[in-house]
Amino acid sequence: MQFKKIATLIVSLAAIFAVPSAVKAIGLSDSQVIGIFLLVAFFWVTHQIEGLKTASGKSWRDDHRKVVQEIEDGKPIEPKHDPPKSIEQGGWESFITDSDRMLFRHF
Repeated sequence: MQFKKIATLIVSLAAIFAVPSAVKAIGLSDSQVIGIFLLVAFFWVTHQIEGLKTASGKSWRDDHRKVVQEIEDGKPIEPKHDPPKSIEQGGWESFITDSDRMLFRHF
């Protein structure tokens, strides 16, 4: 696997250095070279996205189906953090009322 990455890097660098002389030999204009570059970049990005989808064996939507199902079933999401300390412990007066606390607790 490591050899494949090194070989790919060497071939990519060789291609980058060979492009200017190939462009001169063929006689392409700058706009044609940019167009070819954008086309190749588009296909490369598309290939990488497809690789990400198949690497985990599931698509991006599959990751979110569980969350969507929990929302549709009405299960509340439990917080996974320690709540902050109260502002009143530091000597500050809080503007939060009991109705605010009730609203936050329900939603």
